[in-house]
Amino acid sequence: MRALSGDNQQKVAVGRLLNQDAELLLLDEPTRGIDIGSKAQMYETIARCAEEGKGVLLVSSYLPELFGMCDRLAVMSRGRLSAVRPIEEWPPEGVLATAIGGKGEGALTGVAPARAVHARANDVRRGGGRKAG
Repeated sequence: MRALSGDNQQKVAVGRLLNQDAELLLLDEPTRGIDIGSKAQMYETIARCAEEGKGVLLVSSYLPELFGMCDRLAVMSRGRLSAVRPIEEWPPEGVLATAIGGKGEGALTGVAPARAVHARANDVRRGGGRKAG
């Protein structure tokens, strides 16, 4: 598998997971380092799994991905998980502020990527949720 490109390594890893017929998928940065076409395929696969009733826990530092795929979101910061809230209740600035330990207010300069966790992706919808601006 080492001879494969990053795109193909990700596809093989997800394919192996799907071949296990798991009821719950834990996907940690599933689209990191892959091209836009492969991302679209990955999003379709994730959405299809959710539509089939599988649970999907999506960990990502890419806000547009989270706002496009998730219907609920919690943010991990300093070992603590925030309350799970519907994606509509999370402004992108609020996700970043929570990720750095703030209360969702104030300036956000020099922010490291958020490690956000989708709480339950039985409800992942392709193209659902609000897009990050």
